[in-house]
Amino acid sequence: MGSSLGHRRRAFCSTAGRRVTQCVLATFFIFCAAERICAQERAACEPIAGDLRSHIVRVVARSAHTEPVLPTIEEEKLVPGTCYWQLSLSAANSSRKLTLFLTPDRRFLSSKLIDLYVDQETVDAQLASKLYEDAEADHVPILGSGAPVTVVVFADFQCPYCASFEESVGRYRRANPGRIRLVFRNLPLSVHAWATPAARAGVCIYNQDPSAFWRFHDFIFSEQRNITAETLSLTVSEFVARTPGIRTEDYSKCLSSALPQQRLDRDLANARSLAIQSTPTIFINGRKYAGFVNDAAFALAVDLAASARSSQTATAEDGTKQ
Repeated sequence: MGSSLGHRRRAFCSTAGRRVTQCVLATFFIFCAAERICAQERAACEPIAGDLRSHIVRVVARSAHTEPVLPTIEEEKLVPGTCYWQLSLSAANSSRKLTLFLTPDRRFLSSKLIDLYVDQETVDAQLASKLYEDAEADHVPILGSGAPVTVVVFADFQCPYCASFEESVGRYRRANPGRIRLVFRNLPLSVHAWATPAARAGVCIYNQDPSAFWRFHDFIFSEQRNITAETLSLTVSEFVARTPGIRTEDYSKCLSSALPQQRLDRDLANARSLAIQSTPTIFINGRKYAGFVNDAAFALAVDLAASARSSQTATAEDGTKQ
């Protein structure tokens, strides 16, 4: 019996020993795996190496069909709380900027990241407030007040899609008076020969009479197809001469001053801060759009913005009562 007991004790100790060994080995392998993961994460967050940076600009140039001209990475920074790298690129002889995101494994580039744990309606509302505050500070044209929906448009007077959108806005405003407030910001594109001088003219007209600017705005877009770089000056001069409230002499003085370019530079800086690269770019209560296929699509976007604002207002009121 004593021999049998001793045998069982040795068997138990042997089994226990194997378990301890297995536990130690398992812990060791888990530690090694965790260390490898940590090392990979550290590598993902490390600065981008020069050879990868060169590869990125070549790939982007090829994708954008700009070879042999290569873009320049002007800024690279980590997205807070992640190992995604945000890259700001620019091309030679162009004011356009491109923002791309490099994935942590250094394999993929994306033009946008969507955070699943951010309340997008709150983000939109905050952006809407900032856009309007910036517009007031920069003295840009604003049409309407006290409306539940604010539409901020970055536009180019020579852009046909901008003309189409502005016509859609006009029809909506006539059918729904007091529903939207319109903010206009210039974004003349370098590919359009007369967009920049038209923007400067608009600044000088607005500087004398804000209401006259909106007549100028409608007139230029309606005549867009008939205007050329050679005829723009005469077309605007004739508009100024027949528009009440605009003094031709004061308009000419403004046009030869630094004011119109200063105002235009503010619009361009605001567009760059928002990574805007095309026209029209539209914000409806802070939500970004690149245009609409028809009037119904625009009306739906306005209705969605108004509904979201009503919900936020109701929530805020409930919180105040509690």
